[in-house]
Amino acid sequence: MSPRMRVLQGALEPRQRSGLEAAYEHFRLERRGYLVSPATLENYDYLLQRFLRWLASQWHEVRRFDDLKVAVVRAYRAELTVSKRRDGRPLAPHTILDTH
Repeated sequence: MSPRMRVLQGALEPRQRSGLEAAYEHFRLERRGYLVSPATLENYDYLLQRFLRWLASQWHEVRRFDDLKVAVVRAYRAELTVSKRRDGRPLAPHTILDTH
């Protein structure tokens, strides 16, 4: 008798990306084409992935640019005022103001 195989529903399905995630991936690919430095790409990833995670946890209804309202960006900036850099220090004011 051969061993039985179980199929787990959804185990191999790709994760659904929001329109914002797809737009960021397109933007990042374009920046690579313009030969921006790896450090710049890493900084984009750090800042944008953080924003996208925050959106997913706080603003479930924001899935596309059309859904992204000024109030959401203001709330994110307010959140950043109490967050830390990768080295544990507070973010500089110009960093918070430039997040848009």
